[in-house]
Parts: sequence; C-alpha cells; structure tokens
Amino acid sequence: MTEADHAGDLAPDDLEVLAQAAWWVGQPDTASDAWERAYTLHARSGDKVAAANAAAQLAFNLLGAGLPSVLNGWVQRAERLLQGASEQPVHGFIAVVRGMTAFTGGDLDTAAAAGRRALDIGTSFGIPDLQAMGLHLEGRALVAKGRVEEGMALLDEATAAAVSGELSPQVTGRVYCSTVSACWGLGDYRRAGEWADAAERWCRRRSINGFPGVCRLHRAQIQKLRGMWREAEAEALLACKELPSWFPLDVGRAMSEIGEIRLRMGELEAAEEIFTRARDLGRDPEPGLSLLRLGQGKVDTAARSIKRALEDESLARLDRARLLPAQVEIALAAGDVRTARVAAEEIETITGDYTISEVRTPALEASAQMTWGAVRLAEQDPDEAVTCLRRAIKLWQEVDHPYEAARTRVLLAAAYRAKGDEDGAIAELVTAQSAFERLGARLDAERAKELLGRLETRRTFVFTDIVDSTKFAELLKDRWEKVVLKVHDETIKRIASDYGGEVVKSTGDGFFLAFPEPTAGVEAAVAIQKQLDEQAFPAELRIGLHMTEAQDTGGDYQGEGINVAARIGELAEGGQILASCDSVIGIPLVCSAPNDAQLKGFSDPVKVTSIDWR
Repeated sequence: MTEADHAGDLAPDDLEVLAQAAWWVGQPDTASDAWERAYTLHARSGDKVAAANAAAQLAFNLLGAGLPSVLNGWVQRAERLLQGASEQPVHGFIAVVRGMTAFTGGDLDTAAAAGRRALDIGTSFGIPDLQAMGLHLEGRALVAKGRVEEGMALLDEATAAAVSGELSPQVTGRVYCSTVSACWGLGDYRRAGEWADAAERWCRRRSINGFPGVCRLHRAQIQKLRGMWREAEAEALLACKELPSWFPLDVGRAMSEIGEIRLRMGELEAAEEIFTRARDLGRDPEPGLSLLRLGQGKVDTAARSIKRALEDESLARLDRARLLPAQVEIALAAGDVRTARVAAEEIETITGDYTISEVRTPALEASAQMTWGAVRLAEQDPDEAVTCLRRAIKLWQEVDHPYEAARTRVLLAAAYRAKGDEDGAIAELVTAQSAFERLGARLDAERAKELLGRLETRRTFVFTDIVDSTKFAELLKDRWEKVVLKVHDETIKRIASDYGGEVVKSTGDGFFLAFPEPTAGVEAAVAIQKQLDEQAFPAELRIGLHMTEAQDTGGDYQGEGINVAARIGELAEGGQILASCDSVIGIPLVCSAPNDAQLKGFSDPVKVTSIDWR
C-alpha cells in the first residue's frame, strides 16, 4: 500500500486504511500524514462528513501525543464542517475526543456527558467502537468522581467487548489501557491483573505485542507488584523504546517504574540516575524519589521532597493516596508523628470514599491499615498497631503484593517487641527476611537480618544422647521403651524444669535443652548424670554444653552456635559432660585441661573441657 501511495494511486478511502495500518505498525507520522491527505481529498470533493471524520480520526490518534493545540485544531475543523448536518457517527468520535480531553483536564462532568453521547450515537448507528468508547469514558469519569461501583461496571463491560475481539485494534487498546489505568488509580490491582491477562490472550490471538508501549508498561507495573522484578524491568525497558512514537508523555512514567524497581532491589545509585531521566522526560518520579532520599539517610530532604509533591493542586485524590504512605514513612523517620497521623487520616478518608458494594478496595485498605499500624506504633499503642498490621498483611497477601507484605511484617515485629513478645517479633522478621531475599530486595533483607541480630538472646544449650541406644533397645526389647526410656525422659524433663530450663525438643534418644545462664545448664547436666547413675540406668549418657547467641523463633532456636553445641555433644563419650571452655568460666567445677576440639563442619577448633560430675 505504501508503494501505491508513492505512485499516487490511493483514493481517500485507501488513505484511511493506510493511516490505520501505519499507526498500528509504529509509523504515527505516516498515519497522520495519510489522515491529513484523506481529509484534504474529501474536502475537495465536497464530502464534508467524510472530511470531518478524517479530521476527527486524526484528532483521536493525537490523544496522548502531547500536541493539544494540534488536536484541538482538528476537532474544531471537524465541528465546523458538520455545522447544520444531521447527527452522524463522526459526532460520536468528536464527543470521545472532547470527553477524553476534558477528563485529562479534570472536567469530569463534561467527560461523563461526552461518554453518554458517544454511547447513544454508537447504539443508534450500531457502531461497537463508539459504544465501547462511550462506556469507558463515562466509567472513567464516574470512578474519578467516587462513584466507583457504577464506573467500574461500565469499564468492565467495555473491556469485555474489547478483549473479545468485537472492536477495532486501536479502540481495543484504548479501552484496555483506560480500564487498567482506572484499576491502577484505585489500587484495584487484582482487577488490573485480570484484565492484563485477558488482554495478553487477545494479543496472542492477533500475534501482536499489544497497544504500542502502553501494554508493556501496564504489564511491568503489575509484575512489579507481584514481585517479578526482572521481568517487570525488561517490559518497562521495551516500553521505553516503543512509547516515543505514540505516547511520548508516558516514557517518563515507564522510566519511573524502572527506578522504583531498582529502589526496591536496593540499587540506590541506579535508581537515582533513572529517576533523574524520568524527571527530564517530564515525569515527577514520586514517591520513588522521596523514598530514595530516605534510603540514602537524607530524612529532611525526603520530607521536603514528598511535601512538594503533595502540594501539587492538580493531583487527583487517588494520586494523593499513592503518595501519602511515603509521607507517613518519612515523617515517622523524622520523628514527626503529627504529620504522619494527618497523612494517615487522609488515606483513611480516601479509601473510605472508593468502595465497591460497600467493600473497600483491598490494596487501598491494606495501605491504610499499614500506615495506621506505623502511626499507632509511633504513638506507643502497640496493641492497636498489631491489629492494623495483621489486617494489612492479610490484604497484601490477598492481592499478591509480597514486597509490601514483607515490609509490613517488619513493622509488626516492632509492634510485637513493644508488647514484650520477642518470639512473635523474631518469627515475623525471619519470614520478612526470607521474603526479601527471595525477591532480591538486598537492603531490606540486610535490615531485617540486622534487626534479628538485635533480638538474639544468649542461652546455654545442652544436648543429651544415649550411647549405643540401638544395642540396648534390641537387648531389652519392649522394656526399653516402656520402662527405661520413660524413666530417662521423665528424669531429664524434671531436672530441666527444676533448673529453669526449657525442653526445646526431643531428639529421639536424647534432648535439646536451653537454659538462661551457664550455671543452671552445668548444674542441670551434672544432676542428670548423677540421678540416672543412681537409678542404675543401663546405658550411658553423653552431654554437650555450649553458651551462645541464638535467635528465638518461638518454640525453637536458630543460629550457628546451636550447631556448635550439637557437635560438642557428639564429640562427648559415654558418661561424659563436655563443655566449651567459654561456657564454664567462673563456675567452680572440677574440669579436665582445655583441649582443642575439631568439630565436624567447622574449620576453626573449639576449646572444650570435660566436667567431672562424680
């Protein structure tokens, strides 16, 4: 067709086909040129309606291109040509362009009215494209006005028509992108993901990558939230290559997404560079930039940065809801609890205003609960903080936001610790650290590990084991379990309790015990050996003892020192109590001379001594 065009053989209708094809394959300038020439030929022939349609289609193509004056000029040309004419389908397309322009400018009533007019005209003339565009335009306006349930119902209907193949490719892309943008603004990421998956199936059926650049950007946003950061970054980078020809204003948005991914991964220098590029492209990279400053330790700079962003009077309420959690985090880091509370109250209000069937959008509600939990914790109300944060984690899990859930767990750990629940704090931090490591959030993982280190407790760990238990079990048969092991178990459990220790777990033929300090552990080990000896226990016990720092994970302990204690126990002989020398310093005991022991799995030897319990 391009060759025919060069030869000058194309009629106006052919030029319109060329315009549509050129736009979709990535030649928007060729498309605009074809529409302009189609318009000129129609106008010369005196077909005002056809000329107006060409002008309206050209304006429709210019939506999002960053050329508002040119777009408005073509719309006005189309309207002038249609003066005095009866209602035509082109009136519907003009309404769509006017409505979308009004929506972008914040005139929601005009946008909604334009959407209804386009729907009516599309219905009258049986044009699915106009019907869908009218539905989606009114739906977007209603959602922005807070009439979420009505608006989303219209958007769902329009998008169902789009991904089913009823509409032209360009209108399909417009409707899909508009719906996902609405979901994104609401924080309804589950719905956005469902439509993104449906649109991807539509793209596969047509063997295309979707609406140029924008589909990739939406996929990147959803993948980022799902924790698929490498895949999200790859999609966003491709979007940056595709967007300039169609929607240059969105290139900065794609760059901001890459910056936020880098920020989550802890690559602060790379994030700063990318945020700077996004700003150069006309995109205010917030809240990413303010959170970057916080990550760099520049708390005051971060506070000023997020404050400036929120002072933008053109921000829609849902856009404010996206920025306010960052203000809460930054304000609390600065010790400004009052500012954090005011921001949390505004998030709560916005969340309450955007509901479907009186149910709050899960992600917005999760964000509100997370910020309230942080504020309550700062206000020294850990009980209420725990309630809010546990709700937030549940909601983050429902919408599949693993990073947000892990960060909330870190706050929950602090709340548990404020309540004196060290076990609960450690359990949450262990889970959070694991999630951060799995996601690739390096700095967050290091922070969780550091917090865990602060929660480590010093304990004296004792491992007991019966020597040659298999031989005695075969020799004594039923009596071994029913009598001998019963006496063994009851004796050790009673002595551990008498000396203030805890039975961490049974190891089959022995026990893993923990004591708050070395003297109690040593005295308990001596008492165990003595009492079993006095009871004429048929087998010999070996006991290993070691004092170390460990993480109390609630019912169990973790840490390298646990393995040291277990290996010392394995090294002991029957009837022996073997202890690391550091564990018995200052305790009046009869001990053997220190000996360097090479423990299995450890490169450095450990000094041990044998305690003479007799």
